[in-house]
Amino acid sequence: MAPKTPRLDNYRKMLDRFYEPLVLLHVLVRKKPLGPHVMTKHNSTVPMATQRRFLKNLAYICDFHKGGKSTASIGLEERDDSFVFWLALNEDDGNRNTASFLNSVLVRLKDLLNDPASDRPQQERDLLSYCINFASGRIKKEFSNLSSAVRNCRKKYLRAEVDQDLAEWLGQFENHGSTTPLDICKLACRSRDSNMMLQLNNSCRSSENIPTDATFMLCRARHCIGRLGCHVQAVKELVSDGSHVTKFLDGFCVAKVPLPECVAPPQADGHTNLRGIFRPMIQSHDSARWDKIEESLPNLDRLVPDDGLEGSIVGLFQEEKIHTRVHSEVQVLEHFYKNSLQFATNDRFIATSKLACICCRLYFRHHPARVAELDSHQKVYINWGPIHLPGGRDHPDFASQRQLMGKITHDIREAALDRVFQLTPPWPFHHDSITEIASLEYETNSDLDSTSSTTLDGTTGRSTPDNTAEIMKEIVGAKFEVRNEPHEIDQPDESSDEDGGVALEPPAVYKRSFRINGR
Repeated sequence: MAPKTPRLDNYRKMLDRFYEPLVLLHVLVRKKPLGPHVMTKHNSTVPMATQRRFLKNLAYICDFHKGGKSTASIGLEERDDSFVFWLALNEDDGNRNTASFLNSVLVRLKDLLNDPASDRPQQERDLLSYCINFASGRIKKEFSNLSSAVRNCRKKYLRAEVDQDLAEWLGQFENHGSTTPLDICKLACRSRDSNMMLQLNNSCRSSENIPTDATFMLCRARHCIGRLGCHVQAVKELVSDGSHVTKFLDGFCVAKVPLPECVAPPQADGHTNLRGIFRPMIQSHDSARWDKIEESLPNLDRLVPDDGLEGSIVGLFQEEKIHTRVHSEVQVLEHFYKNSLQFATNDRFIATSKLACICCRLYFRHHPARVAELDSHQKVYINWGPIHLPGGRDHPDFASQRQLMGKITHDIREAALDRVFQLTPPWPFHHDSITEIASLEYETNSDLDSTSSTTLDGTTGRSTPDNTAEIMKEIVGAKFEVRNEPHEIDQPDESSDEDGGVALEPPAVYKRSFRINGR
């Protein structure tokens, strides 16, 4: 570790004071989220909701890799005579040429919507095959996860005399080597509305005489079926919603957001210890809080077994386990903001293929562009990073980035202190994505040789977060924080003109601002 010398670089100091509480929070919560999934409820009566779902599904089909490397985000720019679909990925897509794929999908959609209705069923099937083929690598990994969960369920947990029908039904999802990605996705989509899914759900809830790992494996199988079915459902919704947003397809182009350089990963130095991390987190006038922290330091280190709290934090810094990258939604946001681009229909919305991490959610919340806040799984990812500013404090954007990062850092600090003082209980594990299995009340639509679900509010397609929330609550005791689609985009201005400086002392308006689900 480097000697304990003063941190004189204001730019590096700003980043250190962000990453230290972030890594602290990451170690404290491990893989658990800070709260429930935060989801926007789709309202089919609001045109803006249809436009947003259209963009979300476009981003979803562009995400071809299992994991975060190909997470895709799209912002729609409106020009005088055309629209531009701005696409960004977490990492460079190499030779996959995702922008060309997206352009081809939009051209196919336009042709499908303009051609005679008699040609539509075959064109929809062709579009589905095209999208499934692009994401075949991701789908194969998702199918592998499902097949593994099914094998474990059938061999270890399902009792032959009680669960024979369920075991046989699950057997169709075991990988026998001959199932194509298209076939498994169509099967999963049909199965999401099967009565056997209800029985699987009941098995997840029936914890009596079933070990905890069995419940988890049953829930995992259900989740994987839902996710595989989404590949079909996304295309169905693109076709359905496309008929309502044809103006976007009359004149358009697809463009890639240039991949920006991310800040360098943080490095440990002589200040990287519990005392050095906690001291900047407590305001100088809050001596009582600091005294409580100082008295508790020996016990705090025991919060994490084996390496201890401090050892775990230092280990992440020293062992180069933090690989920072600018997430795709941040890339699109900054591209629109820096270039003063006009959002289509004045809806300041950025679609992304996955739910956002807590850092992206806070970045959007506090950014002066005042774009729509992101749906989020509320997990803490330490590989997140802002755009690097060459020259550091001498860069013209340093003051604005420092102000933004100060607000994010304050919220991260408060979340970490809440965990340290046990002001918020740990939230149960949930997947980054949601299962998206609809109500068992459905109508049949054979355009894509699959089943389309219709929810009670009349929305065709994926289940509303309300339905999913009830199911997840029954399984793991979790709940969702559900936001309604806005009828207009303006949100309360939470920004402040006060620049907190490198010390990152938040303005009073942000005092205790990080509260999830009313806590």
